[in-house]
Amino acid sequence: MPKDNKNISDKNRRNYVRLDANYNIKFSELSFPVEQDTHQITAISKDLSGSGLLFDSDIFVEIGTTLKINFNIPSFHKHKQGFLSPDWTSTPEKCTVIAEVVRIKTVVMERQYEVAVKFVDIYSGDQEALVNFINSKL
Repeated sequence: MPKDNKNISDKNRRNYVRLDANYNIKFSELSFPVEQDTHQITAISKDLSGSGLLFDSDIFVEIGTTLKINFNIPSFHKHKQGFLSPDWTSTPEKCTVIAEVVRIKTVVMERQYEVAVKFVDIYSGDQEALVNFINSKL
């Protein structure tokens, strides 16, 4: 299967390839006015793409909720364009995205949920680096 990130398979019907990925993420609900001391919830990702992610959570999140999500990608800098310091290539870098909850599935009643989000705001350089990182793992 090619590493092209657009329309990999008719069955998949997604714009970006998904990578099974277990990374620690932190998320919080984004609402306005923005509160400075918003409590972040820790969760584990299940898969990741250039346009969204799927994660397990102990907290139920309503469909349509806007989240601020932080996660670290190993060697993220080496997938970005531009000049790189050799020390940066092995250091995980935090990626921050704004995402909308598009699906939630109960895994264990009132205890564990599978949450699917689509990115609604991500720096274009970070999105490109994320796609490059995913493609390098295929």
